[in-house]
Amino acid sequence: MSFVQIKAGIIKEFLFFWRGFRFGGAFIAFTASALLFGGSMGGSYNLTMEYHLRLTVASNIGFLTAMILLYGAAGREQKKRSIIIPQTAGLTPAGYVLPKFILYPPLMFALNVFAAFLINFYCRLSSGAALPVGVVAVTGALAGMLTMYYICLFLFFGISTASPAISILLVMVSDALMNSFAEELNIDKYFPHTLNGFILKAVNDHAYGVKPLSGEVSAAAATVAITASLCVVFMLLALFVITARRVDNTADEVY
Repeated sequence: MSFVQIKAGIIKEFLFFWRGFRFGGAFIAFTASALLFGGSMGGSYNLTMEYHLRLTVASNIGFLTAMILLYGAAGREQKKRSIIIPQTAGLTPAGYVLPKFILYPPLMFALNVFAAFLINFYCRLSSGAALPVGVVAVTGALAGMLTMYYICLFLFFGISTASPAISILLVMVSDALMNSFAEELNIDKYFPHTLNGFILKAVNDHAYGVKPLSGEVSAAAATVAITASLCVVFMLLALFVITARRVDNTADEVY
């Protein structure tokens, strides 16, 4: 594994994301959806519901927009023949796969956390009330973890199939199947989709004067750990697939 090549790959991916309005598009998606979608606010309970609604919408729209903006990075370049056979050009599978997982999921996480603080700031301006910084940081991080999980899943399918369009469909289908499978085995309590429930509990606990995530800190921490582990698994699986597959720039198909 060449760390120099991985570093160069991260720079390449960053430039790809920065150019062509990709970063700007993701930033606008998270911020605009955070500010434009929401209900009315009044007392403390309405404030927490407003915050949760806006954060959920911002996370969902931000994630969907990110998938579209990362279309070119999630395997599409394999179809465009810009990936050279490692044996002839020195491009290692790690140099191709790891920069994508190192850069894009944390960036989406950061944008999600930023959206959470922006929503809270908007709440303060519009109603004079806002959630404590600690609650915003925790809920923003939980929402960011869920977004990061979906981005990793999207990158895995995109790199594995060399078709971002198919990977978007696979993300939706596989997420539903995994959730159903986890529920059948009664292990869904710690699956990534339960992060939404922890976000709602945190804001509701604050509304009723209870310490956020009271009695659920261990469960939330376990869910975060499992979500992060799944992100690593997706990265390793993508690395395994791209290593096992020969990417030939001289042919019309990807083997």
